[in-house]
Amino acid sequence: MTSAALLPLLPLLLLGRSPAQEPKPNPEPADPVTTAAEPAPTAPAARHIDDFQLRRSPRGAVFRSLVLPGWGQYYTGHPRKAVLALSVEAGLLGWALYETGPVDRALDASRRAGETEDDYTAGRAPHYAKYIERFEFRRDLLVYLGVAAVGFAIDAYVDAWLYGRDREFDDFPEPGDYRRISLGPVLDPTTGTLGLTLTATW
Repeated sequence: MTSAALLPLLPLLLLGRSPAQEPKPNPEPADPVTTAAEPAPTAPAARHIDDFQLRRSPRGAVFRSLVLPGWGQYYTGHPRKAVLALSVEAGLLGWALYETGPVDRALDASRRAGETEDDYTAGRAPHYAKYIERFEFRRDLLVYLGVAAVGFAIDAYVDAWLYGRDREFDDFPEPGDYRRISLGPVLDPTTGTLGLTLTATW
């Protein structure tokens, strides 16, 4: 090997190192923040029992009460009210249907007797008068049936809203816990009406 070829290697020979012995840079330490294991995804919290077992839909209760008398009360956990609603509405409906026979018979008798409106006005149409009486009675029964259906539907709505909330009212003080209960008159200065006010302190 010529001296000209050894000239580039002279500095390395003087330092006693070869290219293979060059120190390698130490790898940078891993970032503990990025290398930390990510937490395992947690399962969604189970819905509380009150959210689906201690609640009833007020609209659903009204719908059930209107479709089948007593169903709304049974849905809200009041079987005795359900029996009452079914008995009242079924009784009124059956009675109204029963009155259809007397109404039709009275009308047929009035037609056979040849009674006219003038005879009825003069009080000489007993069959037609009986027809009017039975017809109005049947109409009243149907009105009572409608009122009962609406009333029981409202009752089912309120019961559904209160369903499962009994424990929320347990914290309300009992009558024996009141320190003072007073009832007195009060006058409204704007309207001049007299009323009553109830004050309870506990």
